[in-house]
Amino acid sequence: MRNGWTWALVASLTLNVLVAGAVIGALLTRDPAPRDRREFGGPPDIRAIARGLDGDVRRALFRGLRNDPILREGRARMRDSRAAIADALRADPFDPAAFEAALAARQAVQAELAARGSSALSGVIATLSAEGRADLADLLTQRR
Repeated sequence: MRNGWTWALVASLTLNVLVAGAVIGALLTRDPAPRDRREFGGPPDIRAIARGLDGDVRRALFRGLRNDPILREGRARMRDSRAAIADALRADPFDPAAFEAALAARQAVQAELAARGSSALSGVIATLSAEGRADLADLLTQRR
């Protein structure tokens, strides 16, 4: 009888360790902040308004953003500007003017991309009815 209890306890302990390992593994590998597939990493003001749009209108906005050649190249341009900043930081001797120029170039890229995104958003919002725009405004004022 004692040998049967020992094997039952070992099996139970093994099962508990496996379940605990699976749970811990799932917690460690999951995305801590799952993103909505329709969400994008654009400027916060555009992102906040886009979240308030209805599904069809939001899809139209994202189609317009994806079809804009300047915005399509945006990630590569931002990556290049980040590399230029890193190069300026690694330079020895450090050249503050080169660093400031790299920062200014990145800000110019960000501003251009934000302006293109704002223009696309404005075009989509122009298709909304007065009631749709009012609903969107209400949503925006209710959020933090």
